[in-house]
Amino acid sequence: NVTLNYALTVTNGTLEIMPRKLVLQSASDSKVYDGTPLVREEYQVSEGSLAEGQSEGVTFNASLTNVGSIKNEFAAVIYASDGETDVTSNYDLSCLFGTLEVTKRPLSLKIGDDTKVYDGTALTNGEYEITAGEVAPEQTLSVLATGSQTTVGQSENAAAVTVTDSAGEDVTLNYSLTVTNGTLEVTPRKLV
Repeated sequence: NVTLNYALTVTNGTLEIMPRKLVLQSASDSKVYDGTPLVREEYQVSEGSLAEGQSEGVTFNASLTNVGSIKNEFAAVIYASDGETDVTSNYDLSCLFGTLEVTKRPLSLKIGDDTKVYDGTALTNGEYEITAGEVAPEQTLSVLATGSQTTVGQSENAAAVTVTDSAGEDVTLNYSLTVTNGTLEVTPRKLV
């Protein structure tokens, strides 16, 4: 060994491991309101890849029941090949969120018509007919006709419409209601 005969100058090098790029993206979904939660626990790797033998753990926390839209959010962790050690910090991890959307449920009603000869009492009609759509399962439709005609003439037979779920909560705002008012008519009474 003759190393001592040299005036050595050693400049150390640098070893650098760059974060591994990985982009996960959750799915989007939509449906018409039906009183049940909208959940879509699906995702894909849209860019990059995992190191060999490593795996991702994804936990979703997005759920939407009423009309509206939210991000389909999730949290992700990257595990080493043992399936337990968290190596997420070694990744340039991005999570892109899809959208969950619930749209209004269409429902059309026709309020009842009625007519009678004047008798001094109020003419009312609480009947109605669903002409299009239907109420979601386990929900209850309440239609309260508000029209009244006592004297000779005619007027609209309007109604107050509400829908409640199985817990008694008012969910009417989740419906796109089309209400066609009826007509109440009182005709003159003939005297001879």
